[in-house]
Amino acid sequence: MFRCYLSFMWMYSVFLLVEGLIIEDFRLSGSRVPSEGMLEAKVNGTWGAVRYLSRYNWRDPLDDLICRTFGYVNESVMQPQYYGTPDAAFTIKRCPVDVTSLQMLNTSCELEAGNQQLDYDNIFKTINCRALKLVDGPSVLEGRLEAGLFGELQAVYGRAFDERAANVTCTSLGYRGVRSYNTSTHYGAGKLPLYTRNIQCTGTELSLEQCYHSGDYAASRTPADVVSVACDGGPLKLEQVKGNRSFEGILVGYHDNIWYDFVGEVSETTAKTMCSILGFGHVGFSSRAHLYKNVYYYKQGVNCNGHEKYIEECEGELNYCVTQGYFYCTQMFSTFVALFCSDYTLETISLSATGVIQVGVNGQLWAICDDYFTPETANSVCAVLGFHGIGSFKMKQTGENSVIEILGSIICKPNATSVIDCHIKHQFSYRPYDQSAECRSYIMLTCN
Repeated sequence: MFRCYLSFMWMYSVFLLVEGLIIEDFRLSGSRVPSEGMLEAKVNGTWGAVRYLSRYNWRDPLDDLICRTFGYVNESVMQPQYYGTPDAAFTIKRCPVDVTSLQMLNTSCELEAGNQQLDYDNIFKTINCRALKLVDGPSVLEGRLEAGLFGELQAVYGRAFDERAANVTCTSLGYRGVRSYNTSTHYGAGKLPLYTRNIQCTGTELSLEQCYHSGDYAASRTPADVVSVACDGGPLKLEQVKGNRSFEGILVGYHDNIWYDFVGEVSETTAKTMCSILGFGHVGFSSRAHLYKNVYYYKQGVNCNGHEKYIEECEGELNYCVTQGYFYCTQMFSTFVALFCSDYTLETISLSATGVIQVGVNGQLWAICDDYFTPETANSVCAVLGFHGIGSFKMKQTGENSVIEILGSIICKPNATSVIDCHIKHQFSYRPYDQSAECRSYIMLTCN
């Protein structure tokens, strides 16, 4: 048995000539996990950080190439940590988009030895690689396990792979934990070589490479015994904006220790599905919310089909807004998803001592918005309340410190006689979800 210590060395050396200096090797350093860190180069026996000037600024295509050369998948959307501004071994700049190998750096990019200090740029290359992936499954949460282990992307052999190793797999992918695993995959053997060492984890490691690796089952291995893993997706929550309303708010999701926003608009089916995922049942609707907040991680254009149990099973990729500190990340994504997870069934109608129409919904009394309220509606409400005379009404504005909460509008049939003949139209089903647009006029009613 041997301990997998943190090692950032590539499994082979890359030799490049930069202004007469030999680049002997590369590594990622400074992180708790092998798949993340600052890109460093060994030049003439000395290690130094690599500065990188990119036309893309962040998430350059070259990053995926670097990750794959280390034996990982591609660069992760999760932004790596900041590792300071050390002395650089050399600077890479003006790389074309079609660089397909690190050897092409010497002929396709401009390489300058030493620490070329520029006052307009001091970007040191920090990378966060995705160390593994689940493939050929029904969603990103489930599939055959292919992992970057010690410089090579391999399919993981199932002998002695246990629940603790499966849990490390899921948590290192940013999910909540393992739902199930199988040491004889349902998703084929794939075309990668098999990693046949025994992987033993305590369950708290940050990556599979930090677990103990021992033995080699090369003599008895079979491609059928490849690990498949199913993970539990990250949680969702509603950030409440108005009062104590657990069933409505701004939708946010959780992945890899960060909360992310949902931006744009979603369909009715998607809204109901997300409410179901939250535990409210397949009910409710969504609305646009205009908030002035900075966007870091986000999902845009999310689409669910109605049967999903985890948000990761719906369409929509997690992204990072790279232009932090600029107008784009605060204004271009100003339309967030507000979710209303209730059927808003009208339970009661009553009049307060001062004549305010009160409706009972979700165990709470609410005032009624003046929208859609007509003399015919006033007569119907009076009839439901047991009066036979014609009703009269007036509108009143809520003050700044008002305790009156307006839910929405009441709609009744022309000849209404009971509560079942009326229903509630939530005000944010036809208004943007922000304070400047909310209804501020409620109805006071007199029945003769």
